[in-house]
Amino acid sequence: MEFMSNISGGDDSANRPSLFELIAQDQMRDLLRPALRYLVTYYAERYPRYLLRVHRHFDEVLLFVSWLVERHYLRQWQSSFSENFYGLKRARVADHGRQWTGADVRRSLLYLVGLPYLKTKLDAAYEQARGGAAADLFDEEEPDALCIHGRYAAKTMSHYGARLFRTMYPWINAAYHGSILVYQVAYLYDKTRFYSPWLHLQHVEVQRMTMQDYVIMAPSLLPSSRLLIDFLQQQHYKKQEEAAERFRQARLHSNGLSIVLLRHWLLRILGRGLDWLKIILPLGMFFFKFLEWWYASDYHKRAQQRPIPPPPARIQPSPNGLPLPVDQALCPICLKLRTNPAALPTGYAFCYPCIFHVVEEHGHCPITLAPVEQEQIRKLYTSGI
Repeated sequence: MEFMSNISGGDDSANRPSLFELIAQDQMRDLLRPALRYLVTYYAERYPRYLLRVHRHFDEVLLFVSWLVERHYLRQWQSSFSENFYGLKRARVADHGRQWTGADVRRSLLYLVGLPYLKTKLDAAYEQARGGAAADLFDEEEPDALCIHGRYAAKTMSHYGARLFRTMYPWINAAYHGSILVYQVAYLYDKTRFYSPWLHLQHVEVQRMTMQDYVIMAPSLLPSSRLLIDFLQQQHYKKQEEAAERFRQARLHSNGLSIVLLRHWLLRILGRGLDWLKIILPLGMFFFKFLEWWYASDYHKRAQQRPIPPPPARIQPSPNGLPLPVDQALCPICLKLRTNPAALPTGYAFCYPCIFHVVEEHGHCPITLAPVEQEQIRKLYTSGI
C-alpha cells in the first residue's frame, strides 16, 4: 500500500497522489467510527458495568483515542493514520525546506480530530432540534408538539435560537460538503494542489512518501539500547564525589536508570502498538464488514437452520373423560358434525360453542381432563377445495 500507481505522468507529478487514493483514505477514516461504535455497543450490552459509560461518552472517548493515534502518526510519519496506511505524507507548500514542526502537528490535529468531533455534535444537535423522524409528522409551526414528540432542545437554547439553528444548519452543512466537493473536482483537474479546504487553510498538501522519507523517518524509532548508552555516557563524565555520597548517588542513579528505562520501554511499546494499528484496524474493519454481510445473507440463515423437531406425542384420552366418536368429523361433546371448529392444546377438535362452555365451566379438556384455559382455545379455518 505504500506506493500506488499514478495515473498522470511527468516528474513534477511523481509524488502527487491521485484523487482515488485520497478518497480511499478518507473513506477508511469514515468507516472506523461506525465500526468502533458497533463494537462498543455490542460489548456494552454484555458488560454494562464496565462499558456503559464508554458507550454514553463514545464521541469523547473516540476524540481522545483519535488524538493519541493521529498525534503519534503526525509526529512520527508526518501524516495521519489513514494517509500513512496509503503511503502518503503531508508537506508545507510555502517552503519545502522547513521542518515539520509542533505547530503543524497541532493545526493538523485541529482539522483531523477537532473538526469531525464538532461536526458530529452539530449533526446530533440538529437531529435533536428538528425532532428526528417525528419532525416529519408534525407542523414546524407548533413548538409544543415538537417539545413532546421530538425531544425539542429547549433546555439549552431558546425556541427562536433553536428555530434559527434548524433553518440555517442545512445550508451550513451543504456549504461544508460543497466546498469539499469543489476542491476535489479542482484537484482532479489539476487546478489546485489542495485536496480539501482544510489543507488549504494550513498551506499543506498531501504527497506520496518516497524511499528517502522512509529512511529519514524510520531511524526516529530508536533501538532499545540507545537511551541506556546515552544515560551511561552522561554518568561517565560526572565528577567523582566523596565516598560517603558515592553509594547513595549510585542507588539514586540506579533507581533513576530503572525509571528512565521503564518509561522508555512503555513509550516504545505504545509507539510500536500505534504503528501496528495501520494493519490491525483495517483488518478489523474488513472483518466487521464481513460479519455485517454474513449476518445479512442467506448463508447465515442456512447455517442456523436445524431440522424441524418431530411433533409431540399425542395425549391419550382419560378413562374418566368423554369417549371419542367413531366418526372423526363429529364433535365429541354434541356428537354432531363440527361447525365453527376449534381445537385445544391437547390436540382434539370440537365445536367452538361446545368447547368454550365446557372450558368455562370445568377448566379442563373433556377428553384428556388436562387443565386448559379459554385463551388456549384456537379456532380452525378450513378452505374448500
